Amino acid sequence: MQSNTGQIPKRQTIGSCGYDFYAPEDIVLTPGEWTTIDTGVRFDGKECVLALDNHSNISYHNGWFMLIVPRSGFGSNYGFRLRNTVGIIDMDYRDTIKATMTVDIPLTIKKGKRFMQGIILPFGVFNNEEIPISERNGGHGSTGVN
Repeated sequence: MQSNTGQIPKRQTIGSCGYDFYAPEDIVLTPGEWTTIDTGVRFDGKECVLALDNHSNISYHNGWFMLIVPRSGFGSNYGFRLRNTVGIIDMDYRDTIKATMTVDIPLTIKKGKRFMQGIILPFGVFNNEEIPISERNGGHGSTGVN
């Protein structure tokens, strides 16, 4: 991951699987309204690099994706949820990670506070799968809605 916000997502404990994302600005969430936040964070699942301002910190192996979910306390206390319920950041997604969210109870998340988490997972493909030739040429929702 790379961040333009100055705060790279990170795990809070040795047993945490999720990398907490920090609010890049104050976020005011109103029940029934959807708010989109550009986290300023990029994820490269091919090399699976965690970085700040393009300087590598940690690398993993090929074939990874990131699952984006709300922090559980926000979900249970405020009804915080993502518009697409869960975000999948493919290994070839090159835009910054954006989150569209709403709440059931008003919530203000101050700049620098944790609000969602990303979990890095491996993925596999079938041995006899025909490999797609095309490459992604866009960001959020660029593979279409069908």
